[in-house]
Parts: sequence; structure tokens; C-alpha cells
Amino acid sequence: MRERRKQPRLDVRLRAVVRDNRSKSWNARTLDISQGGALLDSSRSLASGAEIELLFDLDTVEVAPIKAKVLRCHSAFWGRRHTVAVQFEDDFPAIMQIAEQTASKRRVLKPAFAQPPKLELAL
Repeated sequence: MRERRKQPRLDVRLRAVVRDNRSKSWNARTLDISQGGALLDSSRSLASGAEIELLFDLDTVEVAPIKAKVLRCHSAFWGRRHTVAVQFEDDFPAIMQIAEQTASKRRVLKPAFAQPPKLELAL
């Protein structure tokens, strides 16, 4: 299958606050990020096409809220979690460098299980 993404993605977990068009806010985190968008883990579902604002927790670097549009949203864990793909309104090239620096300080560039844990069956 041919890669359709225009920009490379960084697998990084960053805390974020999502604000919808009704000014309701909740916490989320990135699963990956690029200069043009992100994949979020959210406790709330969002409709495709919804416009939101994201405020990333980047430690010492302050970044204004980023406007984004929801591309798709999929339920996980029986509807308790949602993966939300968003596209930033404007490309944000600096986010990759900032995210890498923040992640390296927190040591969260790779998923918790880089390799699947070994499972043993007791018979």
C-alpha cells in the first residue's frame, strides 16, 4: 500500500487540551504528530468536520492554541476511548522539533512496549 501522508509523523505522547466550538474542554494526548496534524487519544467522540482548538503541554515552550479540523474519529475500548485524526488549520513546522525535545526530556518517543511482552501459558 502506498503511503499517502504528505509529512513524516513522530510517534510521541504529548498531553493536550481539546476545546470544541461550544467552549467545552477535556484532556487528550497525541499518539503521533506531524507539522500538518495529529492522531489523538480522546475520552470524547468528535464528528468528522468538527472544528476544534488544541493546546499542547510542551513543558517550558508556550504555544498558542492551534486550530484544527477533525478528519475522522474511531471508537475503541467499547466506546470509552476514541482515536481522533485532526488536520491543523495551518502547517506548523516547529511542532516537530518542539515535540521531539519535549518527548526526549520525558522519554516518551516510543510506545511503552516497543516489543510485545512475552506471554507464558501455564498448563
